[in-house]
Parts: sequence; C-alpha cells; structure tokens
Amino acid sequence: MPLFFVFLIAPAAVAVALYRRNPRRFLDGPAEDAPVRLLRWAVGLLAPPRAEWGQAMLGELGHLDGRWRRTRLSGR
Repeated sequence: MPLFFVFLIAPAAVAVALYRRNPRRFLDGPAEDAPVRLLRWAVGLLAPPRAEWGQAMLGELGHLDGRWRRTRLSGR
C-alpha cells in the first residue's frame, strides 16, 4: 500500500517542480551545464594572479561541443 502512494505522489511532485522552474530558462536558451558551473566555482577560488588563467579555461570550455568532452575538460 505505501508503494502505491509513492507512485501516486511522484508524478505530482515532478509536475510541481517543473511548474516552479523559471519559465525564462526555456526562452533564453539552455542553462549553463554542470561543467561550466563547476569551472566557474573553481575559478572563483583562484588567487588573483591566476584569474586570467581561469578565464582562459572558461574560454576553452566554451569552444567544446558535446557533453562528455566538456565534462572531461572540467574534471582534469
């Protein structure tokens, strides 16, 4: 019986989560992917003399296509 409620409530929870998302996300194009978020976070931790290097890495990431290639670059 409890499993029935999980299957009943799960689609409703997903629907609410999708409804509460920012609708502009779909109009402005795809949101930043995980590699960009991770690299931006790491660049924010760099010392000021290394900031230029971090911006260069973000530029390199911007030129890569494909989810796995982008993930590999940010994970090195």
